[in-house]
Amino acid sequence: MARENSPLLEIERLEITSAEEEINEIFGTFLSPKFELVSYGGLISDARGDYTTTSDSIEDYSHLGPFTKIDLTVIQPFYSFGKYGTAMNAGKNNLEMKTSMLRETSDNLGFEVTKAYLGIIAGLDGSQTGNELLERYEELLERIDELQQEPDSDIDASYLLEAKALFFDIKSQASKPTINKDQAQLYLAGLLNLEQGVTVVTSEIETPELNPVTDLVPSLNDFFHKHSPVIQSLDSGLKALKEKAALEKKKSYPDLFVAIGAGYGVAPGRDKQTNPFIADDYNYKKIGAVLGLKWNFNYHVNNAKERKAFISYQKIVQKKKLLLLQREGMIKKFHNEALRNQNLLHAATKSLKSAKTWLRLESENLDLGIGDVKRLVKAYQAYYQLKGNEIETRYHYLLSLAQLAKTTGDLDLFLLWIQNDKVQLN
Repeated sequence: MARENSPLLEIERLEITSAEEEINEIFGTFLSPKFELVSYGGLISDARGDYTTTSDSIEDYSHLGPFTKIDLTVIQPFYSFGKYGTAMNAGKNNLEMKTSMLRETSDNLGFEVTKAYLGIIAGLDGSQTGNELLERYEELLERIDELQQEPDSDIDASYLLEAKALFFDIKSQASKPTINKDQAQLYLAGLLNLEQGVTVVTSEIETPELNPVTDLVPSLNDFFHKHSPVIQSLDSGLKALKEKAALEKKKSYPDLFVAIGAGYGVAPGRDKQTNPFIADDYNYKKIGAVLGLKWNFNYHVNNAKERKAFISYQKIVQKKKLLLLQREGMIKKFHNEALRNQNLLHAATKSLKSAKTWLRLESENLDLGIGDVKRLVKAYQAYYQLKGNEIETRYHYLLSLAQLAKTTGDLDLFLLWIQNDKVQLN
């Protein structure tokens, strides 16, 4: 939905359309014929007979008559000495660069969508955990009240008062979810270009396993070099700038063209001119063709443009080197971060199981009359706190995997990982 409706991607698509139009412009500049049509009409003085003097001294020139003229010129570029091919290659590489940039922007957008979606899931789970904590604690208070009212009970009113005194701590813990689901919901609605207030219904996703023994970093780096849209956009940009530099050099070469011209003019009041040495620009029929050479060359300007294009090329070369170093470091960073979060998730899951056993034992001790209310409340707090920690740790683990996939060059890797329940590249 985000890829279809996002204004951000629409801007990138318009950039692609603009690059396509630049290719059409290149074709028009070097290969498409150029037409010039001039046509006009009006009134002109009569000029009959054998007149060679000016219209100021000839009485017949005082009479005005109509005239019509039409002239057509067609110039067809014939040979550009390689400029057309070089310019077209630069345009095509520029188009490939824009297409790769769209993929990169799409991945960045997809990561933000994933982040918001995972935030909603974690926020909903956290809110549910908080509500469950309050609900179970209310049940505990009712249990203590019922136990103390039994005739042979060893539990007195102090148990209930002590439990109620700790209710504030429980309420405070339950009302502090680690992930704000409402904020994530608003953010996701904005990314999907939906109206604010629209509820996005989520479904649980699997938590893929990252093998702590197998080092995926070399494979991830190799995938990045081969498939990353950032690398592809830089490579295409380098090719485009290299062709542009070559084009500036070739602009010192001439252009060959073929031109065809045709014209027709008629002025009825001037069609009886008998002097063969007078050319009348208002009565004529003409057609002709030429093979021409056009050479517009300025050494200093052309050389400066060539150098500027080469400097831009070198800047992208250095930018690519820097990007490769940065991305390789980021891939290792997010891989290690994912391993760390996975270890924390495993520890949180194991601790949660122990906390659940502890809570059950303290609850049974209370039923037997040998329990301690503070220990029972502490067991409640520990269990639900660990449950919240597990939710938050799972969120950060999944987010680090999504970040790892995006940094590697394709967010769809993350979708494959959660579908296959395993982090792998083959």
